[in-house]
Amino acid sequence: EFYRILVYLGIFFLIVNTIQSKRQITCIIMTILITAVSVAFLGILQYVSGAEKIFWLYDMNRRSFFGTFSNQDHFACFMAMVIPLVLGLFVTTYLRHTDHSMPSNQGSQRNIATYGVFFNIFFIVIMLASLFLARSSGAACTIVISVFLFMGMMLYRKRLRKLTWLALPLLGIVFVMLVWIGIKPVIEELSTINIETPSMKARLEFWKDTIAAIKNFPFFGAGIGVFPFIYPQYSTVLSQYRGLINHAHNDYLELTLETGIIGFIIALWALYRFIKDTAFYHILGLTRGI
Repeated sequence: EFYRILVYLGIFFLIVNTIQSKRQITCIIMTILITAVSVAFLGILQYVSGAEKIFWLYDMNRRSFFGTFSNQDHFACFMAMVIPLVLGLFVTTYLRHTDHSMPSNQGSQRNIATYGVFFNIFFIVIMLASLFLARSSGAACTIVISVFLFMGMMLYRKRLRKLTWLALPLLGIVFVMLVWIGIKPVIEELSTINIETPSMKARLEFWKDTIAAIKNFPFFGAGIGVFPFIYPQYSTVLSQYRGLINHAHNDYLELTLETGIIGFIIALWALYRFIKDTAFYHILGLTRGI
């Protein structure tokens, strides 16, 4: 696990220090979006056709797959991460499309921006529909919160306030698409969220046991990647779950157990800096001095 994190950090610093031009950034973003919408479209086709195998070829011995993901929750979380990226690209292309200060000899760029707006709408509809069809309650709640936060930030900017009204027809299109495909299983799955299900009861036990373990490693943690080895010593869950618990199913608790309160505070500080420097400065247009 520690080496995996080092690889992630290495890739991050490699990208930050080598990808600097606008063209390179655009290529990376488009690669992510095309990959995501392709997987989402595949998932919708598999859902509609009632496929029991990934690509109709590979049997995963489970029915919870979606797209190329063997776990529908993992797919939905991937969509929940990419959709805000598409929303940001949509806002950017919309502003370029409505930029009346653009010289007349740059009309071709405005046409490209127009096509970009429609492509972004198509991407958003496909990915939102696939996310809800995956029937992951956690990802569904996450994307709803993300959309409302994004709309709130747009309302803060005077130039973007009119754009928030597009959210209603956009969500309407997604709803119509879900009704056409079959929305009843989605509603049944997402409307049965309660803590009395065996899965939720087990997760509550995971969290309680993880908190008990944190008390023995409060400041510096037990070490990165040691959760699967530490947890069995504190586990109180039923025996049928013991072989499956390699994560706490709660990133915050798992981070605290492995890195301690100090590591958790560092992570919170990094998140605060990201929100301050990126969300407030670049998105809301405020100064860095806040």
